[in-house]
Amino acid sequence: MRKLHVELVKLQEWVKREGTKVCVVFEGRDGAGKGGVIKAMTERVSPRVFRVVAMAAPTEREKSQMYVQRYLPHLPSGGDRDSRPQLVQSRRAENVEELLPNAKDAMKTIAMIEAEKASQHMKHSKDAGAEKRELIERLQKPSGLSREERIQLAARIIKRAVDRGLTEVEVYRFPNDLCTDHGRAINQAEPGWENTLTGIPREVFNLWRDHLQPRGYKIRYQIVEYPGGMPGDVGVTLSWR
Repeated sequence: MRKLHVELVKLQEWVKREGTKVCVVFEGRDGAGKGGVIKAMTERVSPRVFRVVAMAAPTEREKSQMYVQRYLPHLPSGGDRDSRPQLVQSRRAENVEELLPNAKDAMKTIAMIEAEKASQHMKHSKDAGAEKRELIERLQKPSGLSREERIQLAARIIKRAVDRGLTEVEVYRFPNDLCTDHGRAINQAEPGWENTLTGIPREVFNLWRDHLQPRGYKIRYQIVEYPGGMPGDVGVTLSWR
């Protein structure tokens, strides 16, 4: 407390010099230690500068008011000669009626919380939907990589997997919206499923067909997620076993 006493004395001198109004509120139940803390804080400062106000539990009228409203009468107004810092000691209510809400009020609070959760969920769903649409629009366009850059990228992916002792690696994953039939042909392993691919997924298939298949690599397009029991994202796996 010694260091804090020094700072409080500095605050005292600053308030006197600047004419500033300061209020510190200590709130707690009976026996919580408010009085002891206030006594420890004020034992090294001047009572002519610091004033302590002890307050009882809030009345029924005060309970219906704004939280800060019960403290306002104890604060100095502009032009008042008394501009001393206020140390307000507020006693919390301790009877059951004040501490515990009734069941009806509790259900109202829960309903408000659930409504807020539902609102946040809708917002997140909208945001996720917008992000997915943006991703699909981006993946429907050419990657912009040259033939050599695509081959180099594939070579790096394969090398990393081989160095880790793997015989296959998932090289790509995309929403089934990039298939003209939303992944139905892939899911059922129908002949000609590759003709349903668009955008970058089609580029990946063409790269395999033109450069990797002749070197013994295999490719597999498969549904890897089933949200709600429906086909979801498509994974692309290269293997060399």
